[in-house]
Amino acid sequence: MASPIPTPIYHLTHVDNLPSIIQSGGCLSFNQKQNQGIGHVNVAYETIQDRRARTFVPCGPGGCLHDYVPFYFAPRPPMLYAIHGGYVEEYEQGQDPLIHLVTTAQAVNNSGSEWVFTDGHATMAFSVFFDDLKNLDEIDWKVR
Repeated sequence: MASPIPTPIYHLTHVDNLPSIIQSGGCLSFNQKQNQGIGHVNVAYETIQDRRARTFVPCGPGGCLHDYVPFYFAPRPPMLYAIHGGYVEEYEQGQDPLIHLVTTAQAVNNSGSEWVFTDGHATMAFSVFFDDLKNLDEIDWKVR
């Protein structure tokens, strides 16, 4: 199945993070927030955050996953289900205060921002990284 054009992408965050996102002029990576002393409400598994810090990005500008702002290709990612089910022990506020910030892969590409995407969960060893929009067809769009 071919990728939708334009290709919507979704950033899941807590509504309390919106003021700092606006003040910063957009979403910042985990490492950028840390370096600038910007606090945020974390809705992620801490164990996965640790893996993101150690996962090397083999294409594009490189670095680790924490050097990038995470986006999903699906409006209802597995993380949202995990939060709904209460499986994220570190986060207890449920789905109500969560928001999706939506853009397109094409807009990010045209913005001059550095980016990459994967064909699966980025911390999994079998996921493949890409840095060219022509590879969007590598995504399994049927599972979206």
